Amino acid sequence: MENEKNLADQLAVIEEALVSPKVDPYMVSEFRMLKTQLGFNVESEVAFLAKVRTTNIEFEGPYIFCGIGDILAIRAPYSALPSIVENEDVISLQATKTATDRG
Repeated sequence: MENEKNLADQLAVIEEALVSPKVDPYMVSEFRMLKTQLGFNVESEVAFLAKVRTTNIEFEGPYIFCGIGDILAIRAPYSALPSIVENEDVISLQATKTATDRG
């Protein structure tokens, strides 16, 4: 029971971060869909692009795969998103999408 409450609290913190104006709405809908699937947990990873103010930005934990100018391609656990969104050097987060999702 305690684990379920803890998970619910963690999911609420992630969802609160995702509704920031910095975050692409697609990331919010993707998170809401994924969190209902069997096997999803807060350490499940998400890939996204981050527009940043400085190329010297440092994140605690997530992996930056590559960057071009002020755009970083990042893969991180959902649990890391609140601290990424709160980082003042992060301008925006954009979900990575498959070709069929680009509409």
